[in-house]
Formats: sequence, C-alpha cells, structure tokens
Amino acid sequence: MKKGMAAWMAALAALLMTALLSGAAAQEEMRVYIAQDALERHTAERIVALLQEAFPQGNWTAVYAGEEGDLRALVLDDRAPQLAICAPQEARPWAQEGLLLALDGQTEELARIEPEVTDTCVLEETLFMLPLTARCREMAVNAELVNAHGFGYLLDPVAHPVWYPSELNQLLEEFAIHDQTAVDIWLEDDGAALEAFLQAVGGGAMLQGDGAFDPGAALTGLVWLRDMAQGGLISIAGSREEARSRFLAGETALFIDWTPEEEIRSAQAVSDAGLELRMVSYPTPLGVPVHAFELTGAAVFKSERSAQTVLALSALRFLAGDAGAQLAMGGRGIYRDDAFWLPALPLMDGGGTLRVLFAGAAGRVLDGAQSPQAAVAGLEGMMEAAR
Repeated sequence: MKKGMAAWMAALAALLMTALLSGAAAQEEMRVYIAQDALERHTAERIVALLQEAFPQGNWTAVYAGEEGDLRALVLDDRAPQLAICAPQEARPWAQEGLLLALDGQTEELARIEPEVTDTCVLEETLFMLPLTARCREMAVNAELVNAHGFGYLLDPVAHPVWYPSELNQLLEEFAIHDQTAVDIWLEDDGAALEAFLQAVGGGAMLQGDGAFDPGAALTGLVWLRDMAQGGLISIAGSREEARSRFLAGETALFIDWTPEEEIRSAQAVSDAGLELRMVSYPTPLGVPVHAFELTGAAVFKSERSAQTVLALSALRFLAGDAGAQLAMGGRGIYRDDAFWLPALPLMDGGGTLRVLFAGAAGRVLDGAQSPQAAVAGLEGMMEAAR
C-alpha cells in the first residue's frame, strides 16, 4: 500500500508539473455531479465550498441531478462531470465503458472500510469509486406506544442493542391482544426494505459472494412472514405512504425503513403529534446489528486535461481524509465494526434477479398461493438456471 501511495504521489507531482508548464495555471472548470438522494442539498453545498477553498485553482460547480439530468444524460450529452458523487450502481456502467479512472492506491483509508462496502465499488478487481457515506436501514419505534404496552425495556441501547426475533414476536403478540397491529409491511417499490428486514430476521444473507443462493435465510424469513400474517400480528399496507401515515398517526408502533428522507418529510407531522421516535437495528438472531446499506461514493471521470485530473484526484483524497469534509458528511457509516453486513444485491451477479424474485415469492406467501418451502424451492431453481 505504501509503495502504491508513493507511486501515486509521484504521478500526481508529474501531472501537476505538466499542467503548470503547459500554462494551465488559470482556473480549471470542475463540475461535481450530485445524484438525487446522494447528499442533502446543504451538505453538497458545503462540500463544494470546501473544495473551492482547498483547491482555488479550480472553479468548482455543483451539478444537481434534479436540475440538469442524471449521470447517464450528462455523459451521453458529452457533459460528463470531473467528479461524480452518487451510488455505485449509477457509476458502474461508466466504469464498464472505461470512462472512469481506476482509484486503486489513492487512499490508505480503504484498510478501515468494511469489505462489503468496498466490494460495491469494485469492478473486475479495480476500484472505480471511493466510498464516502453509507446509510444503514433502520426501524423507527414509537417509544410512547411501546412503553404503554410494557416493552420500554427494549429501548435501552445498552441492555438491548439488538432485538431478537423472539422479543419482536412478543411485542407483536402484546399489541394483538389489545386489538392493535404493531407494524405494517408493504410490497411496493423494489422490495428492498422487506428483503433486508427478512434477511435480518432469518439471520443471514440470501446471496453469497460467489453468487450462490443460500436458501436458509430466505426460508426463515418467509416462514416468519407467513406466521405473523396468518396470526394477525402484522398487517399489509397498500403502499409505503399508507404505512408511514398509519405510523405517524400512532396506529402502529414500528416502521421498518425510516430514512433521512422520511425524517425530513415527516418532521412537521412528528412535531405536531408529539411523537418520540427511536431508531433501532433490525431484529436478528445473530446478536449483532445487521447492516443493509445504501452507499454514496465518489468517482473520477477521465479527462483530456491533466490539470482537471490532478484536481479531481486531489478532491477525492480530500473528501476521504479532511476533517472538515468528514464533519460535513456527518456519520459516514462505512468503517469496519462488529456488525453483520448484508451484501448489496443490485451490484452482485444475480442480485438484481434475486431481489425481483424474492419480492414475488413474499407476495405469493402472503396470498397463500405458496408455502415458504415451495417459494424457496422455486427461488433455488430459478437462481440456478440464471447462473
């Protein structure tokens, strides 16, 4: 790694000298693409301001996806940015097309980052993106309702850092005794929230690193889903919006995928209702948090101008190591810990297919059209055929 860093520094110095000798001392136009949902607007503005301050030889401009089109539209219109801050799945096609710089050896920070996170930024053993921030899916809890039903002790993060499925089941049963439903699930969207929740309850990942389907976690999760639905311990909302509305109205105690967007959109409703919300990890038999994450990273597009390349790579290292940039991004959530990290299905061979198939299987189990065992057997057959 140290040799790689030394080589990078030498190359950087050479590029910088070339730029200066060629008369490129004037400001370079540096466009920073910000994908929708990658960073909050005020965070993106702060990051670009910090880059301008740190590298005044560049004229740093934010390009927001919602205003100028997504990354695909920009590239196809020959307006590719110098730096792209987005999810790996948005940048990956351009790595496949050879339009992104390889970033191996650019920073020593990779040794601290969770391997499952880094793997989402690798294509054919080449790092095409540097991880910046990860958002792990969490469950929101209406603390007042949970306390009222005698389960406030589960909200002690020291005594109960992670709920076991048996503890969740007891809570659901207590609510049902009082003719209430503690949690809604929904089948719309891409099914990612329910998929992550059921893998956590099942205690494992459905797809292994080599692309092999592991039926164990899928079966345990689908059995739990069937049993809870048949017992009337969960309800099926028609949409995420409906589930959120019921949660904010105090009709349910848990919401299985509370996101920063949810927090912003619901802030007034939470304040008006006086709700005390707590965030908890998904229940799991593993005894450690299960992280199902969405990643934001930074990628560098190739440029014919060496000065732009120098600045983009310098900006990349700045975002990874500068204290001010780290403070602006907040909790980055990408570093190694004792949690169990679920692989990111959209970036795995067969992962996108499994996500679609599993959502369909969950729907058939809830409809009573298939048993969990038959659904998993079908998943195995289809995943094997797809390999």
